[in-house]
Amino acid sequence: MKKKSGGFIRSNIAYLIWVVVYILLVWVMLGMSKEAFIFTVVAYAVSIGIALSPVGEWLLCVLEGARKIRTSQDRNYLEPIFYEVYEQVRARTPSVSDNISLKIVNAMYINAFAMGKHTIAVTRGAVATMTEDELKGVLAHEFAHIVNGDTKALLIKVVGNMIFSAVVFCVRLFFTGMQLLFALFTKSPAVDIAIIGFRLLLDIAVIVFMFIGDIILSVNSRASEYLADDYASMTGYNGELTQALYMLQKTSMGGEMKLSDKLRSSHLNLEKRIERLENWQDV
Repeated sequence: MKKKSGGFIRSNIAYLIWVVVYILLVWVMLGMSKEAFIFTVVAYAVSIGIALSPVGEWLLCVLEGARKIRTSQDRNYLEPIFYEVYEQVRARTPSVSDNISLKIVNAMYINAFAMGKHTIAVTRGAVATMTEDELKGVLAHEFAHIVNGDTKALLIKVVGNMIFSAVVFCVRLFFTGMQLLFALFTKSPAVDIAIIGFRLLLDIAVIVFMFIGDIILSVNSRASEYLADDYASMTGYNGELTQALYMLQKTSMGGEMKLSDKLRSSHLNLEKRIERLENWQDV
């Protein structure tokens, strides 16, 4: 039995569940009424729709500094590499979009990433450092994130986080306003202490919730990295991706992470990924 590729649900189940949690929490904070539920669902639906639209993807590219490849030297070097991998991806996944484009980020750190539904970006540092084969392996991995819907799930999670943060801000602002009003008209220390206590409890609850969310979503993200590695291998780029990870391992300057950072890290240990790729079998 051959290994299966990720797929949107399998690759991003924790992201999708967490968005539902966001919706329920926002609904609770807005009063748990029918109107509050409708408002929450509509707000999320509209925001997610914008995030997944071409406008949202364009904004992502602007924020990340990902630009169209303009020089003939860059095009002549990168486009054959990109389209070779693209054809292999199409052969394996005919349903993949025909409009995925490659962009470049004018920064010298080594990285490549997928954005939205139609964009893969590589940094100039990756282009300057990686061989053609290494770039193919990395591009196959990034195509997997688009095929598996990981980039869409990430956008949905970001929208969920933004709306939740905005509602928390409004609730905290409400408590601040109430505190000022009671201070002006009642001058009651007990009421003032009670409002401060509510705000403190809210802040603690939000910090704990966000920390737990970071851990859960990081576990999901690391699982998605494995599935993307599997897809790159199934597409024929196991060796190329392994070479790229060896290169990243050699150039990595990071030290040992703290436990909390490890728990929230979205990427796997390079040694584990290399070991898994070297032992990989499509069976």
